[in-house]
Amino acid sequence: MNHTNHPRYLGSQVIFRALPPFIPIEDPYNPKVQDLLHLTNLRVNFTDLHTLGDTLVDNRLEIKEKYYYAMYEMIVRGSCSCYGHASQCVPVDKYKGKENQGNMVHGKCVCTHNTQGDNCERCLDFYNDLPWKPAHKNIPNACQKCNCNNHATKCHFDPAVYEVSGNLSGGVCDDCQHNTTGTNCQECKEHFLKIPIET
Repeated sequence: MNHTNHPRYLGSQVIFRALPPFIPIEDPYNPKVQDLLHLTNLRVNFTDLHTLGDTLVDNRLEIKEKYYYAMYEMIVRGSCSCYGHASQCVPVDKYKGKENQGNMVHGKCVCTHNTQGDNCERCLDFYNDLPWKPAHKNIPNACQKCNCNNHATKCHFDPAVYEVSGNLSGGVCDDCQHNTTGTNCQECKEHFLKIPIET
């Protein structure tokens, strides 16, 4: 955004909105729209002195010293990018001390739909039966729990398994317990038999 050709005076405002209110947005979670909304490391760069109408200005320091830049107030509002998997975000201080960042406030999404991460960018550890996706319109695309038949506590998503299943399930159980094996810990290991449950 460049305002070099538009001089500003005392009390004037510069307002930038990523999504202007007069443009109807049918789906704010569309990936193309989300790319427009990502804004980090905002920097204001004063590059050209406003000479207040003076036309004969040379490069001597004593001449330039009578002109100045000024900003009375700067307000930046925004929210976390949560891919539609959170309705709020909270400030976090885990980045403090890494470098001098002034008044920068880092946010963390309060994730829903079985997602996790600062931006809800991945599924919870045992919810990898479907590929992670951002929410879309009224479709939450929630992460689904893996089916490990109560024989594992971890799983990962495997695209090949997902494709073979007809895009129904891609979760592969990790570290099957109780002498079981298989994608869903559904089989007994070699030399082990399933004990029927008496009723």
